[in-house]
Amino acid sequence: MWALPYSFKNLLLEEIVRVLQLAFGLAILVMAQRPALNATATAILTGAGVGMACLLFHVFWNWGALLRREKLTRRFLASQALLLLFHAPSEELFYKGVFFTVLVTIWGPFTAVVITTALSAMVVVVSSRRTGLWLESAFVGALGCLGYYWSQCIWTPVLIRTLNDVGFVTLTEQRNLFES
Repeated sequence: MWALPYSFKNLLLEEIVRVLQLAFGLAILVMAQRPALNATATAILTGAGVGMACLLFHVFWNWGALLRREKLTRRFLASQALLLLFHAPSEELFYKGVFFTVLVTIWGPFTAVVITTALSAMVVVVSSRRTGLWLESAFVGALGCLGYYWSQCIWTPVLIRTLNDVGFVTLTEQRNLFES
């Protein structure tokens, strides 16, 4: 399903999956680690700092391919709002809130980082079909896991992922879910 070009049907199914990811992530966090939902200054600064570093990496690495003004259509902006404000947080709440939270209590942080990063990177490989993207996804996923473990706050990986996606999905790749 994920590797198909977007159609209304695929987009609708994907949004249903995202809602379920949010629900499971929030449920696990509320039951198992409620303080992780509280945003602390340290968590926000850590997420913003690491996320900005990822964003700037994408900007400098892909300087010639950055977003141009003529691409800023209503559909593109709606697509970016959906990707940045719904997709990224739902995935982070799911992978960090469900998998990482449970795995770190069972096997410790190292194994939890490896398994959670591998699971999220595999989804990227299946969904994108772009060679090499898995490495960047795994790196950002590991940063998110480490940020979550260090800060004990789910908003750290959400910020890291969202700012990374601003650099990659918005400015570099210019992904538009509503363009056929």
